[in-house]
Amino acid sequence: MNRGRLVALDTPARTLTPDLVREIFCVEVLRLPHPAENRELTIFDIPFRLSGSP
Repeated sequence: MNRGRLVALDTPARTLTPDLVREIFCVEVLRLPHPAENRELTIFDIPFRLSGSP
């Protein structure tokens, strides 16, 4: 949801796309292969901000 509006409805793998997450949450998404299993890892790259910084 974004501002009370549904923007995607499916599995996490299909809806948590880098473009959509960046647009709605302003964070980058990394998709990496899992080192031991046949699946992807989804990592949210949230920028570090010092207290009081914009």
